[in-house]
Amino acid sequence: MPQRWIAISAADLYWRSWNDETVVYNDLTGDTHQLDPLTETALRAFTEGALDAPGLATAMTAFLGEDPGADLRTWCGQTIDRLAFFGLIEPAADGP
Repeated sequence: MPQRWIAISAADLYWRSWNDETVVYNDLTGDTHQLDPLTETALRAFTEGALDAPGLATAMTAFLGEDPGADLRTWCGQTIDRLAFFGLIEPAADGP
């Protein structure tokens, strides 16, 4: 079973958006991250519950309205890696 990920506590994330830009402040690390609209959507999906890469691809397909195929699946894996590296998501307790 693939690793499932979840956003860190919502109490530790502070969001601000304007136009097509969003920044999220991580109160645990003191870091601020600028997110493009797709990455924002992905991180918000992790705030709603634990997802693995295929689950994120499904959520992003629903957001986009179509399945862009292998490019989206690759992007999902890379996005999980980046969000985990920056401490915005963590392994879910129910993960392997």
